[in-house]
Amino acid sequence: MLNIPNALTFFRILLIPVLVALYLLPFAWSNTAVTAVFLAAGLSDWLDGYLARRLKQDSKFGAFLDPVADKLIVVGRGAAGAGGGADALVHGDVPAGGMGGVWSGVRVV
Repeated sequence: MLNIPNALTFFRILLIPVLVALYLLPFAWSNTAVTAVFLAAGLSDWLDGYLARRLKQDSKFGAFLDPVADKLIVVGRGAAGAGGGADALVHGDVPAGGMGGVWSGVRVV
């Protein structure tokens, strides 16, 4: 059932590849863009919950999908950060802790 709150949750899921791609860009403005996308995701998370209650459009599917979207965003950001960012991709560098960076992203979950 697609209603406004569920559409906002889908929007949040669609922001995940944008968030990861922006994080991996080697530009000075990419950190600001990542922050803006993460804030937009947080705002849409609050807004979909507010609208679901206010418009009485809560659903079992939305109640399931909302926390899944939250976790996917955190995992997507953690996985992008675990690789060391754009410099590691360009230069083939391994983070100082070896694979510790990957596990630091997993610990967030």
